[in-house]
Amino acid sequence: MFTTQLVDRYPRWQLIAGAGALLTIGILGFGASIAGLPLTIAYAAWIAAGMGMGIAFNTFTLNVMQFARKGAEGAALASRNLGGNLGTAMGSGIGGAALAVGTAAHEGIRPGLGFIYLLAAAAAAGTAALAGRSSRQ
Repeated sequence: MFTTQLVDRYPRWQLIAGAGALLTIGILGFGASIAGLPLTIAYAAWIAAGMGMGIAFNTFTLNVMQFARKGAEGAALASRNLGGNLGTAMGSGIGGAALAVGTAAHEGIRPGLGFIYLLAAAAAAGTAALAGRSSRQ
């Protein structure tokens, strides 16, 4: 319901950009907890990241539905879902490899987790930066 009110009030590309920024800040804040920041900062950061993800996911879906050709909405949504699944698979694979490298080097999991958080934050920042391309308005 919250996203519906936002979509009625703001252009979708602005929502996607803002959501990407929230997600970036949230991921970096949460990731900073491995460097010793208090967990209260991590909790607040994860709330921001969750808001960003909630706004972005719904807004992306609305964009896909709006710009799909009539009768091809299912194919368009399948493509969006495939892209999300591929991103999850690639992130999991790269993240797992980063953890394995850190563990094999007897450095523990902190360097690998740091890399994972930076990679995720870079992806979220890229989403924010490219948000203007998601609209034909």
